[in-house]
Amino acid sequence: ILAHYFQGTSIGQTNPGQIIRVLIRTGSASFSGANHAGKKQLSPAETYTVRVLSSGELGIFGSSGKQITSGAAPRRVTGSGPLQVAGSGTYLGALEFRPDGGGQVATINAVDLEDYVRGVVGAEMPANWAAQALEAQAVAARTYAITSNVGGDGYQLYSDTRSQMYEGVAAETSATDAAVAATRGQVVTYGGHPVVTYFFSSSGGHTE
Repeated sequence: ILAHYFQGTSIGQTNPGQIIRVLIRTGSASFSGANHAGKKQLSPAETYTVRVLSSGELGIFGSSGKQITSGAAPRRVTGSGPLQVAGSGTYLGALEFRPDGGGQVATINAVDLEDYVRGVVGAEMPANWAAQALEAQAVAARTYAITSNVGGDGYQLYSDTRSQMYEGVAAETSATDAAVAATRGQVVTYGGHPVVTYFFSSSGGHTE
C-alpha cells in the first residue's frame, strides 16, 4: 500500500521513543489525573485550572480557586496514568502549558511517538478496516509526525486536519493498537531520509 502511494520509497526506522508535542487547545485550560506539576504534588482526583498571571507566569489553581503553584512557562504536569483535558479528551504522556498570546493558555500534549500514533490511526481511518490498511496508516502517520513542523510556540503539530487528526486515548482500539505495535518505529524513506507522507480521506481516483 505504501509503495503504491509513495512510489520509489522504502521502509526505514526512527526512534520510537522520541517526544512529539501536539497543540490540544487554546483558551481555557483545566486538567485532572495529574500527580505532579514540576516538584509540586497534585491530587489525580482533583480538577485544576491554569491561568496567565499579571506577571506573565502561569498559575495552577485548585478546584476551590486557591492558587497551588506558579512559575514560568512551560508548566508541565505528569501523572501515573492518562491525563484528562477538560473539553478535549484524555491523553497519554505529559501536559505542558504556555501563554497563548491572547491572555489565555495553550494546552500541549508531550507524548512519545508510538503513543501519539495510537491516537491518530483510529481518528484517521475506521478501526474495522483490514490490518494491512491500519498498518499502512500507522507508518504514514508516524512519518508525517516526524517530518512536519507547524512552528508553534512549544509544539510541532496540531491535533486536527491542519496536521493530522489526533484524539488521544479515545481513538485507541485493540485493532489500531496492534497495527501501531506491528510497525513500531517504521517510517517511509526516500534516499535514506524520511519523507513528508501527505495523505487524505478520498481523492475520487484523481491521483490515478
